[in-house]
Amino acid sequence: MLDDDNTRTSITRLLVDFWCDRKPEQTLLLQACWQLADKVLDSLPARQANDVCRMPERHQEIIAAALDRLIQDDLIARSLVGTLAQGTRAPSSGPHITVHGDHNQVTLRQQTGSVSQVMYISGERTAQSQASPAAQSGGQAPRITLQLTQRSASHMEVRAIETPTMGEARIDTPLPYTDDELVAVLKALSFYRSDDVKRLTPPQSATLERLGLLSAPGFDRRRLLRMVGQRLYDTLFAGRIGEAFRATLSLPRPRGTAIHLQLCFDTDTVTLARYPWETLYNDGRHLVQGALVALTRYITYPQAIPAFALTQPPHVLYLAPRPPALPYLPADEDLQHMRTALGDLERLGQIQISQLSPPTFRALLTYLSEHPIDILHFDGHGSFARQCPHCRTRNHPHITVCATCHTSLTIIPPEGFLAFEDEKREADWIDSSMLGGVLTNRSLQLALVLACSSGIVRGETVFTGVGPALIGAGVPAVIAAQADIESSSATLFTQGFYRRLVLGADIPTAVNAGRDLLLTEQTWHLPTLYIRSRR
Repeated sequence: MLDDDNTRTSITRLLVDFWCDRKPEQTLLLQACWQLADKVLDSLPARQANDVCRMPERHQEIIAAALDRLIQDDLIARSLVGTLAQGTRAPSSGPHITVHGDHNQVTLRQQTGSVSQVMYISGERTAQSQASPAAQSGGQAPRITLQLTQRSASHMEVRAIETPTMGEARIDTPLPYTDDELVAVLKALSFYRSDDVKRLTPPQSATLERLGLLSAPGFDRRRLLRMVGQRLYDTLFAGRIGEAFRATLSLPRPRGTAIHLQLCFDTDTVTLARYPWETLYNDGRHLVQGALVALTRYITYPQAIPAFALTQPPHVLYLAPRPPALPYLPADEDLQHMRTALGDLERLGQIQISQLSPPTFRALLTYLSEHPIDILHFDGHGSFARQCPHCRTRNHPHITVCATCHTSLTIIPPEGFLAFEDEKREADWIDSSMLGGVLTNRSLQLALVLACSSGIVRGETVFTGVGPALIGAGVPAVIAAQADIESSSATLFTQGFYRRLVLGADIPTAVNAGRDLLLTEQTWHLPTLYIRSRR
């Protein structure tokens, strides 16, 4: 494929331009450049990779040699090279634009050689958008926005706010599970080993067996994820909503570009926000795996939508509290993996990292008052509990009497907590409302909080959870965990996420890249992206 010197030179030149921030306008070529540039850097020793990023013009021979090696052994790299080779060929004729009307849908297709760009524009915006730079420079990925509203104890309404294929649609559909069934399902999804099923109560075991989610003789996590995901898909995409989604799947879009599916929740729609929508499954695959669907959650409430803008390179404040009394986060091994993952990006000049030391809540307050940051990365323990106002014991959310001092907790709402260290290196549990309060009106653009239970919601409002509370504080985007997550999974996700983010990917795309590294761990569904943006 690179036997042609002209092709080798052209693709090398594309990558050089990419690293010099002269990115191609065509979406298809841009996506291919992102992925191929990442693979080239991965194939090089750290020092060479650093040199290539800093001075790509001087190291074109290294880039070309890396490309030659990659296409011999890497099928994906070979495909990306083919895409770029097609894109660099001169068009056989001038650009040809065809406009097709389909109800309220206008499709603009610009054909340049073998590369097509597609732009989907809703009917009411057609007139002002046809000549816009977006329409001329290549299309955006199709987008579906759904508002989920609970109408009764057993039914929900799904309303399509935005689809590329039809006008507004709505359906009334039964909830996937009853409250008791949902509790059992969420508990089972937190299991990783066969022995974990012993933690189920007899009623929960009976419920899961009735639903066909427990299989003899042992626990099959893959099967559980598929069956739950299929149940959620059948609920969400029933009737005209399903027709709109399937029609969107059939629309042409740039290779590697995911359909953006945004689920919107009112602040009191707590039950619907508890569902693991990230497990959606149909036609033999989970929707968020690969580049099929990028799923985000949006909380609807009356507050101005903040602008999102990462500085370059983004400034990350990394917190890694390790109170010795808390288990499951071995300090040396875990932190070394994370430091290596982030340190490589910092050495390449793609990210700026500051580590908070000591990782206390007071130190965080001081740092935020003196330094602007783009990303807050919390790498530590989390929980979701009712905290006793007298003895400070954190009780399970369903407990209404404190297990330690027997104080009534009926008026104490369950809430998310993160474990900082205090001056004695003991755990200092900070609740979500306090954390949201100190992060209000800051420069913060993204919070990455893959602590256990950081995405869980319960009670009267979704803002009881850590992730939603930070959205309520005005943070434009928050990544949290909707259940307990092992430190190895959090580390893998972080590596994939940051590497795509610093190459220019948007946050949903970077989240999907992080999920891809969790496929073998079967924890790809745990990261939950809350984003305060309609775009």
